[in-house]
Amino acid sequence: HVYGKEEQWRGRAAFLLDGVCTSLSVDPLASSANSVKHLDVFFRNRLADFPSLLASMRGLEVIVTYHSDRLVPREEFTRGIFKSMREVNVQSLSQSYRLVAYRVYLALMMNQAARECLGASTKSEGGEVSAVGATSDEEDEISLDVVNSIISAVDGERDPRSLVMSLQLIAATFKHHHRSIFTFP
Repeated sequence: HVYGKEEQWRGRAAFLLDGVCTSLSVDPLASSANSVKHLDVFFRNRLADFPSLLASMRGLEVIVTYHSDRLVPREEFTRGIFKSMREVNVQSLSQSYRLVAYRVYLALMMNQAARECLGASTKSEGGEVSAVGATSDEEDEISLDVVNSIISAVDGERDPRSLVMSLQLIAATFKHHHRSIFTFP
C-alpha cells in the first residue's frame, strides 16, 4: 500500500510507519541503526507525496529528536533531511502542516550534532568558531543556505500559533548561524 495508486492507502501506510517510529522513540534501544536509516529514507522520499506528507514530516521529527545519533554518516543524514524539507513549499500548506514542518526545522536546530552538520558555529578548544567537516567558506555558504531556507519557510506566516513556533525557530537559527554571513563591507 505504501507505493500504491490509492492516496488514502498511501497516507495510512505512512501514518502507520510514523507510529512505528514514534514507538521506537519510547525505547531507543529497540531500534537498530539500519531500521532507523530505512525509516529516514522512506520518510524523505514520501515528502513529495501529499497524502504522506504530514506523517513523513512527523516521522522525520522523531528521527532527528531521538535517533540522529544512530545514523552514520551523520552529516549526510542531517543535510539530507534539511535538503528534503527545503523542497517542501511550507507556505502553501495548511496551518497544522506548517506547524509540523516548523517542528522538524526546530528539531534540527536544537540538535547539536545536526546544527554542526548544517554549518552552525561551535566553540573549539582555542575559542575559535568552527563547524564540523567544512572550511570557513563552506561553513558560511551552508549557514547562509540554512538561514535563507528557514526564513523563506516562515515568510508570510499569519497564524498566531504558527507565529510563536516560527519565531522560536528563527531565534534558534540565528543563535547558531550568526558568523560572518551577516557582516557587511
